[in-house]
Amino acid sequence: MFEIRKRKKKRRIQAPRVAIKIIQKWFGHYFSRGIELPPYVVGFVPGRSSLDAAKLHCKKDWIFSTDIADFFQTTADSDVVDSLMHYGYTFPAAELITDLSCLGGSLAQGSPSSPVLANIAMRNVDEAISKLVNNYGATYTRYADDIVISGLGKSPSDLGKEIGQIFRPTTWKLAEHKTRLVSARDRMKVHGLLVHGEQPRLTKGYRRRLRAIRHLLEADKIPESDLPSALGHLAYARSVEGEQDKNTE
Repeated sequence: MFEIRKRKKKRRIQAPRVAIKIIQKWFGHYFSRGIELPPYVVGFVPGRSSLDAAKLHCKKDWIFSTDIADFFQTTADSDVVDSLMHYGYTFPAAELITDLSCLGGSLAQGSPSSPVLANIAMRNVDEAISKLVNNYGATYTRYADDIVISGLGKSPSDLGKEIGQIFRPTTWKLAEHKTRLVSARDRMKVHGLLVHGEQPRLTKGYRRRLRAIRHLLEADKIPESDLPSALGHLAYARSVEGEQDKNTE
C-alpha cells in the first residue's frame, strides 16, 4: 500500500501482490467484455470514452455534474456480490470473485478489476438515475465516478436533491464541492471538453499545453520517459478535433 498526491490531497493505492493482480487483470478483461453495460456507462467500457460522453452533452441548455467521493473504496463487497448474481453467477462464484477483488469490505484503489466491478455494482443506482433523467427528457452519462446530466429548456429545480435521494441509502456519497449546475451562458465543460457547439472542443488552456509539447518535441527536449505521455496528449487532441487541432500550432 502506498500514497500518491492528487491535487491538494493524497490518494491511497492498495497495490495487489503479483499473483492476485494477474487474476484481477483477467477479471477486468473478462467482465468488461462479457457483461454488457447500458450506453450511459462510458468509463472503462471497451469502445466507449469520455469523448463519447462529451458528444452526448453538446448544445444543451444546462449541465448538472457531480462526483462520487472515493468511488472504489466506498463500493461495498455486498453490492459487487449482488450485482454479479444479477448477471447469472451463483452466490459461491460471486463471493469468490468478490473476495479476490476486495480489501476490507470494499473494492481496492489500484486493483485492475475495480473499475469494471464498480460499474457492475452501480447497476441499481444507474437505472434509478436513468429513469429519473428520462422523466425530464434529459441525457445521463457516467464515466467512473463522474456523473453528468444535461438537457434543453429550463433545468429541473429539484434535480440535485433527487439525485442525492437516490444515493442516500447506498454506501456511495456525492462530493458536494464538485456538484454544480451551469447554463448555456456559462462555460460548459464535460470531462474537460467544451460542449457549446456541435462537437466537443479543446479548451484554450489545453491548446496552450499542446503548443508547448510540440515546441519541446521539435527541440528534442522531452525526456524519453515522458515521450509516451506527450504523444498521448497529441493523439487525444486529434481524436477530439481531428485536423482542427492544427490550429493550436
